[in-house]
Amino acid sequence: SIKRFVSALLTGARINGYAMDDGEVEQGLICVAAPVRDASGRVIAAVSIAGPDYRMEQDMEMMIHEIRQAAERISYTHGFFR
Repeated sequence: SIKRFVSALLTGARINGYAMDDGEVEQGLICVAAPVRDASGRVIAAVSIAGPDYRMEQDMEMMIHEIRQAAERISYTHGFFR
């Protein structure tokens, strides 16, 4: 069911620290997003990057690393410390 599918995606995002849309919304477009948290750990925003698959796939590991780092730095300014 769609509910189980979405639940599995959210669980994966929590475990990995990011979520990715690999062409599910728009064919040929990849988006990676990471959560921004406040001092209590609540997600208050997200940072994302999107681009055409032929560009994103070349440096996917670096993109994931950078988007997670950016979200962590912003979270830090909101009082979230790991």
